[in-house]
Amino acid sequence: MRKVLNWVWSFVEVIIIIYVVLVTMFVLCKNKYGYTQFGDYSFVTVGMMEEKTIQNVSKGDLLLVKNSNDIHNGDLIYYYSVINDEYIVKSGVVSNIVEDNYNSLYTVGTGNQAVSVASNRLLGKYSTTYGTVGS
Repeated sequence: MRKVLNWVWSFVEVIIIIYVVLVTMFVLCKNKYGYTQFGDYSFVTVGMMEEKTIQNVSKGDLLLVKNSNDIHNGDLIYYYSVINDEYIVKSGVVSNIVEDNYNSLYTVGTGNQAVSVASNRLLGKYSTTYGTVGS
């Protein structure tokens, strides 16, 4: 019985260590906008503000966005925006693209709701949503 308890305790210790390492990685790997980023992937936990500004997500979801500069008209993109001196992620459909040798300027939306997004604020276009993992 004692051997079984020792094995169970060792297993729990390993799980705790893995959890602590993962949480530490997520905390330390933040980009200049304050979001966790590993290589080409950014992780966005959806809060109340993001729920209103990102399409097809709800509060508590974890949004995984693959950084991509291969953007075309009609693509749904994710980009950084500033509200109350804080960066948040928004989404929108690209309606126009203006490119030069160094930068691109994407117009998101149409008519009175059109917003211009510079390529340095672009997060990407590919996303996967994991429900309730972000809470």
